[in-house]
Amino acid sequence: MDVPDVDGFIYMPMIEKALENQFVMCRITGVQGYDLIGEIIE
Repeated sequence: MDVPDVDGFIYMPMIEKALENQFVMCRITGVQGYDLIGEIIE
């Protein structure tokens, strides 16, 4: 979070469980600019 305009995010589809503010294992499946697209590994 050093530079808000450059530091990216990891976007993942929501699943049944509420996972907000928790650490989860994920697999990166794509990229869009500075952001990563991922999927949750259960």
